[in-house]
Amino acid sequence: MVATEGTVASGAYDDAIHQQNPALTVSSLAAPKFVSLVESNEYRSALAKQVVATTLAPLAAKHPDTVVMGCTHYPLLRPFIQAALGDDVT
Repeated sequence: MVATEGTVASGAYDDAIHQQNPALTVSSLAAPKFVSLVESNEYRSALAKQVVATTLAPLAAKHPDTVVMGCTHYPLLRPFIQAALGDDVT
């Protein structure tokens, strides 16, 4: 799960996912720079691509099969998120 620092700290997504299936492994990663990229209209830039790849590298190393974008801003970065995590990640 990728979200803002506050959302990750709340544990809300982790709790909701584990209520559905306690056996799942949930890895959460705060990506606060994503919000500023979107709000500054930089979400299609080379800088955004670099920030997304760098931020998501620790998550990509875990080879997730699914990633929840826990912020309304993050879908605008989806092409870069998908590229950073791989086409096989939902």
